[in-house]
Amino acid sequence: MTKTFTAILLASFYLFYSCKQSEQKATAVPAVDTAHITAKVAKKDTDTVAVQHPKYVVNVEALYLKSRRTCPATIRKCSVVTDISGSRAIIVNLQNTTDKKIGAVKVWWIVYNKSGKMVGNSNGMAKKALARGKSASYSWAINANKNSTAKAFVYIIRYGDGSSWKVD
Repeated sequence: MTKTFTAILLASFYLFYSCKQSEQKATAVPAVDTAHITAKVAKKDTDTVAVQHPKYVVNVEALYLKSRRTCPATIRKCSVVTDISGSRAIIVNLQNTTDKKIGAVKVWWIVYNKSGKMVGNSNGMAKKALARGKSASYSWAINANKNSTAKAFVYIIRYGDGSSWKVD
């Protein structure tokens, strides 16, 4: 019962809060897809791993802009959600716009406070196949304050055929 309530609550937050993505209007994710994603967040999905980095490690803003121009996949939506215990997670919806099957993807995100100031960044790897033209949502637990927002970008793609793409 508690897991179901948590999944419904996370789904509600996911539908109402999204990242600041320039040049794109966020599209609503079907409730079935959202429930599936939030259930994965609640059970700590083992297909995803997140690593937190201090904001000075790399110029993530420059990487974000370059990835948006050159990446062969598209971030459709990015949201920071909160469950009833106060834990936060980032949910990123990715669409494979290439002709190849994606085997794994490394996503980087930048977290902002309610004033719009960058407070940190992290990245996570998702080891799931994504067929060409298909979309999938990936989630990672994050350490963020209330009212935080985020924007995400693809950092590395590993294709099913063994080739890869990386933002430089």
